Amino acid sequence: MIKIVTDSTSDLPADLAQSLGIEVQPIYIIWDGKSYQDGLDLTPDEVYRRLESGASMPTTSQPTPLDFESLYGRLAEKCEAIVSIHISSKLSGTCNAALEAGRALADKIRV
Repeated sequence: MIKIVTDSTSDLPADLAQSLGIEVQPIYIIWDGKSYQDGLDLTPDEVYRRLESGASMPTTSQPTPLDFESLYGRLAEKCEAIVSIHISSKLSGTCNAALEAGRALADKIRV
């Protein structure tokens, strides 16, 4: 079995990702000094509601290599290979974090 991993910038609806067996690693949304995992701690509806209020604007941050290591480690126990597809490295550090995390499982992961 091959598992597919992406990050939440893909904007895959949760039900579609789940039905296709795609694992989505959340990026971080930082709002008013608090960090949220996109899609888990802060839903798209909540983001839009907060944006409409206009009180402040969020920033984002890529998942850490440790975030990816945890996900890859869990998946590696159950599959033959992992294909990890992410936002362009020219736009975010997400791909680099995934590459760094995947080095330990290089024979099993393609980023």
